[in-house]
Amino acid sequence: MRKTTLFGLASVLVLVAAVLAQQTPAATGKVKLSVENAALDLKAADKTQTAVSGSAEASLAPGVYTPAKLVLSKRQVKEDAGKKQESQWTLSSRGPWGGLGKITVTAGETTVVKLGEPLTIKTDPTEGEDGAMTIGLRVVGTGGEVYAPYAAKDGKPVAVPPKITIVDEAAKVLATGSFQFG
Repeated sequence: MRKTTLFGLASVLVLVAAVLAQQTPAATGKVKLSVENAALDLKAADKTQTAVSGSAEASLAPGVYTPAKLVLSKRQVKEDAGKKQESQWTLSSRGPWGGLGKITVTAGETTVVKLGEPLTIKTDPTEGEDGAMTIGLRVVGTGGEVYAPYAAKDGKPVAVPPKITIVDEAAKVLATGSFQFG
């Protein structure tokens, strides 16, 4: 009789442990972006994607994530003859990611992803086979992420010819102009 009681008690304890294990939530970490005007898609090792946006924290399983896409946005409000016009400007990135290449999420902790502003505009000069020099632009964010060198306004790419100003050591303007496309 005593063996039966011990066996029954052991069975109940195993059952209770199994139920508690199912009710215990999986450990998670949180990810938060350093700027409110950003949306970041993260990819896990199993290829699932998670979106993190603005100042909201996203709960994720612990692990290493890589960025898949990043979008910065700014709202612009203009008044023209008493009429308000709103536009949404965006810059996007699909890499290279610089310091954002691997984002580690640890259970019970919040990982703050530093990205976006202030942006740095860098020149990217290259010489072609014919000896002609081209100067491209690289838009680089705080985390070392590189954005497309053009913006979109209300979802449509905007191509404005880049302007140049040449100054001397005393900041006196020597020449100004704009580049031509094509």
